[in-house]
Amino acid sequence: MTTENDSQQFPHLGKKAAVQALLSADERIAIIQEGTWINLEAPKNVIAKLEAMLSAPRITKPPCLLLIGDSDSGKSSIFERFLSLHLPDKDPASSLSRSPVVLINCPDGRDRSAIYVRLLTAMLARFKPTEKPEVLRAQVIRMFETLGVRMVLIDELHDALGGTTAEQNGLRKAIKDLTNVTKVNIAAAGIQTARTFFAIDTQMTSRFRHSIELPKWKAGEEMGQLLATLEQRIPLRKPSGLKEPSMLTEILRRSEGNLGDICDLVQQAAISAICDPKKPEMIDADRIRKLEWTSPSSRRSFQKYSV
Repeated sequence: MTTENDSQQFPHLGKKAAVQALLSADERIAIIQEGTWINLEAPKNVIAKLEAMLSAPRITKPPCLLLIGDSDSGKSSIFERFLSLHLPDKDPASSLSRSPVVLINCPDGRDRSAIYVRLLTAMLARFKPTEKPEVLRAQVIRMFETLGVRMVLIDELHDALGGTTAEQNGLRKAIKDLTNVTKVNIAAAGIQTARTFFAIDTQMTSRFRHSIELPKWKAGEEMGQLLATLEQRIPLRKPSGLKEPSMLTEILRRSEGNLGDICDLVQQAAISAICDPKKPEMIDADRIRKLEWTSPSSRRSFQKYSV
């Protein structure tokens, strides 16, 4: 049986990871692949803003939020974290649940019915996807009222740009209509191009007056704290010194300052260390340099030329 006393042989790890370090290689790899939420300053600020919007009184034109960041910069993780803080609450006095927050991925804009379908699916409603848009809209409005929905999170907003101008206009009108009728707040997230989706509609830009951009990471104290936190939570049996200048520089170089890539890079390096019986179970700069890894800029180039 694993005990906390047994875990004291790993002082470089946090309490939970030190216990996990005694598990098998396969068990620890599974834990690493699950990832972990790190309460960083930028995500904390976004969640605080979302909390303020959620608790604000309903008004005719509810303020909305636009979250901008590069791919894999943490936008989706922030939305998922916020949703986890406001999961459906079962009312013991009835057969219904209260569900204040609903999260969907943005449809591609080619059919305005798609946003109603995604909302109804997220709310676990029974419906016919082939119904007319007006019928689906009415059902969404009823479900919002029944479940007490106060906020809708729309991830991957830039996907809406896949439709024609007319189709995008239809999707914008559907979103605007929902805020008008139900008074729900909307927070949307996307890459830089997502800004253009609402920019041509002055009514929408007046509602999405709050915009937060997730910054790229740079060498410094905050980056060192991030890497130190990751090291404390990843159950490797030897210390890696991730926040040391040489390690920090190499991780920053390969991740290009993208939060998601920083975390993924460290996780993959940790799994590589566990699977390598020839070296101590730790991450060093050489392992980071030699790790099979495609940088964010290379992935973007591949996407550009493979269309």
